[in-house]
Amino acid sequence: MKKYITMFTSTAPGMLEKIQTDCAASDWKALKTSSHSIKSQLKYMGAENAQNIAFEIERLSGEATDTSNLPALVNQLNELCTGVIKELNEEVEKF
Repeated sequence: MKKYITMFTSTAPGMLEKIQTDCAASDWKALKTSSHSIKSQLKYMGAENAQNIAFEIERLSGEATDTSNLPALVNQLNELCTGVIKELNEEVEKF
């Protein structure tokens, strides 16, 4: 379990940065892909709220019709994931 948590906490910041970059560039196709990738990992970590937001980002960017909410969702995802990463790092230290 420690191995998978450590893998997530080390790769998630880069994935979140990619999501932010894709959103800022209005690259909806790339955003769909990057949000899909982190969504699966969030599921494994039990971060349901963050997973749901990643799913919504994936859905909206895939449709590329109502993209006005995407920057706020990306910020919300980043905030939630930052908290999840912090909590997971604290738990890993207890192992």
